[in-house]
Amino acid sequence: MSIEPILFDKFFSHPDKLYIEHITNMFDEDDTPLEREVKRFHDIAKLKDNFQIYIRNTEKGGVDKNHSLLSAYLFLLYRPPLSRPLLTIFLFHLTMLRFVAHLSLDGLCY
Repeated sequence: MSIEPILFDKFFSHPDKLYIEHITNMFDEDDTPLEREVKRFHDIAKLKDNFQIYIRNTEKGGVDKNHSLLSAYLFLLYRPPLSRPLLTIFLFHLTMLRFVAHLSLDGLCY
């Protein structure tokens, strides 16, 4: 069984709000280049098929609709070499959060 990507002709950031409009409306004329990059990347993972399926029918819920961590990760990947230490810290913290989320705290509290 193969899974084929779902292609959309329009991408949304919010229900009934186009992604490109959302991003361009955030820009301010006195933004620094870094501020513009952050604004471009802050929701970039909303372009994933799963998020696009979700945003078109939010009442149904969605699978893998989260986007913030992937957006941050892609931003850090885009900005080498400045962000290499930040990327390492980010991945370490993400790993630790996932590890801690699976721990049972029963019996650890007095």
